[in-house]
Amino acid sequence: MTEELGRPIRYQAAWTVPFLWHMTTKRGHPLSFAGLMAIEYGIGIAPGHSETLTPTVTSLLGGRPPRTLRAFLQENRGKLAAAP
Repeated sequence: MTEELGRPIRYQAAWTVPFLWHMTTKRGHPLSFAGLMAIEYGIGIAPGHSETLTPTVTSLLGGRPPRTLRAFLQENRGKLAAAP
């Protein structure tokens, strides 16, 4: 993302307890929903289990194959460059 947008982008891992506090207190989500998000991230997304695309993605996109993140960033560079 840094390369495509021309500005530094960094990832900062979130600790579970502050994440739950933020999602419930600041965003107003129920603890059950925030907990589900934390679990999904911890056992599914972070270890890379959600990297595989199924034919469902193409079907949901109306037959269009999915784009890479790089392609999306290139197509939307102008809109994203102005974002904070």
